[in-house]
Amino acid sequence: MSIHIGEIIKNLVKSKGISVTEFADKINYSRRNVYEIFDKKTIDTGLLIKIGSVLGKNLFLLYVSDMEIAEHKADKKSTNDELVETVAQLKNIVTSLEKVDSVKFKKVATDKSEGQKKKTAAKKK
Repeated sequence: MSIHIGEIIKNLVKSKGISVTEFADKINYSRRNVYEIFDKKTIDTGLLIKIGSVLGKNLFLLYVSDMEIAEHKADKKSTNDELVETVAQLKNIVTSLEKVDSVKFKKVATDKSEGQKKKTAAKKK
C-alpha cells in the first residue's frame, strides 16, 4: 500500500478550510516546514499524532487495510462477548454467595435467639 501522507494532509487541511498559516501555528511549525510536510511521503509518528489531533482524524488508520480493520473489530467483538459472559457468571456466583450468607446469617440469628431464650428461661427458674 503506497501512501503519500503529505498529500493527504495537504488535502485534509484544504478540505477543513484551514489556512496554511493557521495550520502551521496549530502544529507549532513554520509555513515553510508545513509545505515540506506536504511534500513528504512518510512522516514521524509523533508529528502524525499532532497533525491528526489538529485535523480531528486518526491518520494512522490510513496505513491499515480494510481487512485488518475487520479482523480487529471481530477480535474486539469476540473479546467483548467473552467479557459479557464472564460478568454474567460472576453475577451468578455473587447471587449464590449472597444466598449462602443469608442462610448462615439466619441460622446464626436463630441459634443466638434460641440461646437467649434458654438463658432467659434458666434465669426465671
